[in-house]
Amino acid sequence: MFAGELLREGEKLLKQHIHPQTIIHGWRLATEAAKQRLADLAEDNSSDDAKFRQDLVNIAKTTLSSKLLNQDKEYFANLAVDAVLRLKVRPPDSH
Repeated sequence: MFAGELLREGEKLLKQHIHPQTIIHGWRLATEAAKQRLADLAEDNSSDDAKFRQDLVNIAKTTLSSKLLNQDKEYFANLAVDAVLRLKVRPPDSH
């Protein structure tokens, strides 16, 4: 949906005779600003097993948010997290 909105807004800018390179430059600036903001807000819970697991469950639940799985979202989220945690793979240090 987000990509579709970007394209829709880009088309409006093109109709205003704004050069495509100017639009893309703006998108790139916005992307960098968004990535920096996300990095500023990010929390590294990889050293706390309980918080790390809860983060993974929350991510899985968001991914599984469909009408078909909505009632069993908790079950499938935990199933997916259990499978991932069995791999014993941790994200690399960001330092």
